[in-house]
Amino acid sequence: MDSSHKQILIAGAGGFIGSHLVQYALDHGWAVWASVRSTTSREFLSDPRIHFIELPYSDPQELRSALLEHKTERGPWDVIINNMGVTKTNDVRDFERVNYGNVQRLVEALKLTEMLPSQFILMNSLSAWGPVHEKDNLPISLSDTPHPNTAYGLSKLHVASWMKQQDDVPWTIFYPTGVYGPREKDYYLMWKSVKAGFDFVPGFKTQHLSFVYVKDLVEAIFRSIDLGKVHREYIVAEPHTHTSSDFRRCIRQSLAKPRCLSLRVPLWLLKAVNYTAGWLAARAGHPSTLNADKYHLMAQRNWQADISVMQEELGYTPGTTLEEGVGLTTAWYKENNWI
Repeated sequence: MDSSHKQILIAGAGGFIGSHLVQYALDHGWAVWASVRSTTSREFLSDPRIHFIELPYSDPQELRSALLEHKTERGPWDVIINNMGVTKTNDVRDFERVNYGNVQRLVEALKLTEMLPSQFILMNSLSAWGPVHEKDNLPISLSDTPHPNTAYGLSKLHVASWMKQQDDVPWTIFYPTGVYGPREKDYYLMWKSVKAGFDFVPGFKTQHLSFVYVKDLVEAIFRSIDLGKVHREYIVAEPHTHTSSDFRRCIRQSLAKPRCLSLRVPLWLLKAVNYTAGWLAARAGHPSTLNADKYHLMAQRNWQADISVMQEELGYTPGTTLEEGVGLTTAWYKENNWI
């Protein structure tokens, strides 16, 4: 798709992935509309070319009014990327309310205002599948039957299942694995830990992981837009499988910290820490990166991903190796005084 004079709405633009989507779209000539809340930090949305819009997703009537106002003044968007959602919360009901409910209300409002774009990209997660291959250790694939064991993963499964029933919506769904890179704040805790001289290993059984550098994920999404792919689903990960130790080793190397006290944490202790952290965070009134949902994600031993559909249909394979991506991320953290 020729992006010249094309309008794109990025919902959830203030987040880690969202800010990278915005930057890529700007760099490739799109007229970018960033949907953010009034309370959302715009630290990484400072480019003067960005148009901001606040959409009241929780109120269907006000949402329709806001869309009609934009349609009258600017016309409809050509492409919408829905990246909004919550990954941690003190109230598990927020997962369904935001990750599923807000998307449903947005799509219904787009239908009623006749503003459906030519492509509606739904950002989802590999967590929608859950631990489906813990015994046979096979890669998670689109043909597997999902069994999410977290409230977050269940909300992602619900919204994907609902979206696939909308035959009149030109949807495309992406399921990235663990996304890391500049500006990311959850994996960043591992950088802080290693820098402090501690290497925490979750569980005694080897954990097989897959990752994707954020800019590779963004490239895959815009590749699907360029090709006009609709009613398709893609799992996104780099082509190589790693262990949790590989990730921390890359961090140590990038920080030039070869010596680090390695502490293997039993899953029962990891569970206690996560549940306690979540409880304390709820008492304090703010969500914690460590929580009950996060424990199940950390306890899952197999996060391998089958990316063959993406490779075949988009002609794309993420090219940033784990070593390269971690090095680039470390450099950004240093330049911005995060570590």
